[in-house]
Amino acid sequence: GGVPERGAWRVLMTPRILLPTLGIGLFLVFYFTRLGFWVIFFVTTHGFTGAQANGLSNWWWATSAVTLIAMGCLADGLGIRKPLMLMGAIGSIIALSVFGNLAAASDTSYRDFVLVVIPAAFFGVTTSSMWITAFSEAVEEIAPQLVATGMALYGWIVRLVAAGTFLAILLAVPAASILADHGARVAGVSQQYAAPLAG
Repeated sequence: GGVPERGAWRVLMTPRILLPTLGIGLFLVFYFTRLGFWVIFFVTTHGFTGAQANGLSNWWWATSAVTLIAMGCLADGLGIRKPLMLMGAIGSIIALSVFGNLAAASDTSYRDFVLVVIPAAFFGVTTSSMWITAFSEAVEEIAPQLVATGMALYGWIVRLVAAGTFLAILLAVPAASILADHGARVAGVSQQYAAPLAG
């Protein structure tokens, strides 16, 4: 009671709800980028095959699935959320910093990427899973009947951040659109000059 049915979402338009939602959206920028450009990046920058690039994604998803179950059980057993969230955030910063250094190097092997993808996925999923649980609990404290509304608000904000991320990447890094628009020509040129490029 106390929350009108029409316009109920306005009850959740508070800094306590909006700021953390924007924060998790920004935290997930690497996740959005990975979804959209992972294969293109590894194929064009590191010369991996499509199967290898997708293989790295499989390492990410497998680690994520195991982590999600394990962290859920651990958090429920210990009755904590924020310490695990903090651990995940710090671990993500370290893992993604290492990933950035490896990605910038031209001689990074597939195995090296696997060794950094696993902890990056582990810490990223730890943070996001603990966050979504804490978020739903925060909404429930405000108004239990608005949990679904809160999740919808979360979905909209995160989607706006994702859309902004893709737009920024396409404006700042035109390689993806160039590859899509001129893929056949790029392939032909790379074959024509394969020997000089290899030397």
